[in-house]
Amino acid sequence: MERRGARSLDELRRDALENLERAAEAARRSPRYHKNAFPYGLPKVNSGLGLFDCIVAPCVEPCAVFQ
Repeated sequence: MERRGARSLDELRRDALENLERAAEAARRSPRYHKNAFPYGLPKVNSGLGLFDCIVAPCVEPCAVFQ
């Protein structure tokens, strides 16, 4: 509250949208919330893939959209 210059919770709450935008921007800049999408390399195969509707793997539950 001191950093924002608010003397009460009501004063702090008054600029709720501004506070939300400030928190969102801080999260976008924070390395804590950034992750390398493929830390072990891209998940590609060496062989080509033909046209398909779905790939069935034994370790995956049935398709959620019933394809």
